[in-house]
Amino acid sequence: LRTAFANNIIPASRLSPIGLALASYYPLPNQPTASYGAANYIYSISTQDRADQGTFKLDHEFAPWLKASGSYLHYGSQEPSNQTFPGSIATPGQTIIYRHVDATQVNATATLSPTTVLTARFGFNRFPDYEPKFSRGFQLSTLGFPASVDGLTPANPDFPSITAGEMAAYGGGTTSWTVYHSTSFNTEVAKFMGKHSVKAGFEWRLIADASQTATGPSSFVFASGFTSQSAAKTVNGTGGGLASMLLGYPGSGTATGGSITLGTKYNDFVHYAAFFIQDDYRITPKLTLNIGFRGEHESNLAEANNKYFIDADLTRANPLQASIPGLTLRGQARYAGVGGNPNHAGNPLALKLGPRFGFAYSANSKTVIRGGYGIFWIPQSFSAQDATGYSQTTSIVGSTNGGYTPASTLSNPYPNGLLPVSGNTLGALAAIGQAINATDPGTRSAGYVEQMSMDFQRQLDKKSSVQFGYIGSHTLKQALTINVNQLNPSYFSLGAAGLNKSVTNPFYGYAPNTLSLGSSQTISQSTLLL
Repeated sequence: LRTAFANNIIPASRLSPIGLALASYYPLPNQPTASYGAANYIYSISTQDRADQGTFKLDHEFAPWLKASGSYLHYGSQEPSNQTFPGSIATPGQTIIYRHVDATQVNATATLSPTTVLTARFGFNRFPDYEPKFSRGFQLSTLGFPASVDGLTPANPDFPSITAGEMAAYGGGTTSWTVYHSTSFNTEVAKFMGKHSVKAGFEWRLIADASQTATGPSSFVFASGFTSQSAAKTVNGTGGGLASMLLGYPGSGTATGGSITLGTKYNDFVHYAAFFIQDDYRITPKLTLNIGFRGEHESNLAEANNKYFIDADLTRANPLQASIPGLTLRGQARYAGVGGNPNHAGNPLALKLGPRFGFAYSANSKTVIRGGYGIFWIPQSFSAQDATGYSQTTSIVGSTNGGYTPASTLSNPYPNGLLPVSGNTLGALAAIGQAINATDPGTRSAGYVEQMSMDFQRQLDKKSSVQFGYIGSHTLKQALTINVNQLNPSYFSLGAAGLNKSVTNPFYGYAPNTLSLGSSQTISQSTLLL
């Protein structure tokens, strides 16, 4: 157990000048304070957004059989967040969103004969999304941090993001930008042949996402762990995130005390191509069949310059295995385009089969029965990525002994510097001691959906009719996210004391000392059991 400060007052000699500076940005309460951590500040916010939009369209008939049209749409907006600390550089709601959307399309229709029509379409869309902070240009040295901390992230100086346990979070944080863009082309021919109405066509799409890793000053997180009566368990009524801030101790236990991210620019993309054919066959005046097929190919996610961590090969031993024989170390980082690796994640299907079938049957002049079945493939979904190696997050190590003592202070939050942006140069040694997200190399698609329907419609009299039916949907082989780095339940019996026990760190001297895994000669036993 820890010894409480006399009268629960932190001695002036123990106060961190930086912690005091951070705490000074909290506004004074304007409501009665019922208890520590209770809400005592209310502010009504008035925010003004601005947006403009314009559309232009041109239609032209080149010949009686050939018509074309083109259009352009623009949308722009400026959307500031709600600044709940009015006039303060540290206010929550720091973001100002700038959005500009440009959409262009061209269509052409050619009537080749009385029974044949050809259409072609081209489209391009672009959506830049830039989100700078209200405090842009703020220097951390203003708060008392060493100038070297500012020097860690010179590109986007802002007021840092501050989280202090039971207190309101405030500040800015990182700045990011993303440009979503897509290009598409499709063509279709329709032909009427007696009882058949046939359509066939082709479609191609490029869906891309250019982005910059969200960068900026360090975030700082303060919890009650270092000021609680016990480091091993929560003791109600003791400890506070604000107290940890005033002492200058970020983090708590196994939790990090904030982080800095360094990164680069990406241009992620997915290619999509498809063909289709459909025949509406009127067999008799009472029965029509709809028979169709769609074949698709969609690449898995890739990056234009192979800045992509495609997966971690868990079937191979890690290069550190030879230096640390006492543990079983599996997993090697694999990068796009390196050592014969593909430029994309997973193993996408060469052709996705999408049969469709439907019918409409008129039993008599008052009764119609309809039904259908089809397979529809789920499209790839992705967003701006931060590839391991090309984007590196260095966390403030809160503690190396389970929260009993702090490992970092505000005056020196990153004693070992930052993880460098190494790209793919580390090879199989990349991401040692870091959390990673990767696509299973066996992933073939995002899954597919079987859709089916059947309905019956009956006219009762001149003024009324009845209809009932069934609609079904069945999703298969949809991708899942699984955490493979979990503690085996067989170790639960060790309890908190056994899991938090400090033991010799076999990774010391091998893992980067900027990470918790390599920053101390001792480590909690639970880390080695994962």
